[in-house]
Amino acid sequence: MLEEGDDFPRFWFEGNLYFSWVESTMDLQELFERYERTLTKDELLDRSMNNPNSKVPYFGLRSECNGTTSLRKYLNKHLGKNNY
Repeated sequence: MLEEGDDFPRFWFEGNLYFSWVESTMDLQELFERYERTLTKDELLDRSMNNPNSKVPYFGLRSECNGTTSLRKYLNKHLGKNNY
């Protein structure tokens, strides 16, 4: 994982329990914690898809997030393969 101060691939997350910009590893951890009672970390990473109509990185569990890139794929692309 990245240390504080390192570049993090900023993205918007849209869901019932979390809807905000994720701008750091601390924000990402908060996202995981919000869903820990309903989804495992792996389920959240694999089920959260991109919104293909957005001009910014936008992922989530809502109906508009029906693209082909999962949050896991996005994070691994920007943070290094198999970090997530």
